[in-house]
Amino acid sequence: MDTVNPEVATEVHYMVLLYLERDKNHNAEDYKNSFDNWLSDEGDIHTYVVGKALAFREALNFSLSSRFEEAGWDEAKGYHQGIIDKYKNSSDPREANMAPRSETILADIPRRIRIWTEFGKSWRDFSGAELTNEALKTYQEGEMFKDMDKVLNPEPVTINLTGRS
Repeated sequence: MDTVNPEVATEVHYMVLLYLERDKNHNAEDYKNSFDNWLSDEGDIHTYVVGKALAFREALNFSLSSRFEEAGWDEAKGYHQGIIDKYKNSSDPREANMAPRSETILADIPRRIRIWTEFGKSWRDFSGAELTNEALKTYQEGEMFKDMDKVLNPEPVTINLTGRS
């Protein structure tokens, strides 16, 4: 995720953690570190690594894939236009402040569409090669064979019978 637009990366980290991590007390600065810690395979057995890869793939597809196409932004456009229409002339200051914020968000959607469609293409290329069921099965089988090789061909043990080191 280091080569991904930082804004997109933060949203990916947040959404994946939202679905997969019990501790929801992350702030924006913690998202990347918490995500990296969750995704790390250090010390994990290969089946758990595959499980995390499957969970990551599906959480991202479920929560963010609508952003990969321009049409997926229609709901966000409609939502913010509705806020503007409903609250732009409100006498309640809190409601009236919502309209300019939605106007800013609405004006930024074309830029966000560009960065998200770029990410969507990269994600489809990556997940279509590296995170397919077949690729994950190949990884898992390779790791299982490494484990079996360690059992069948253990490192030789040297025993010092002379008492000298």
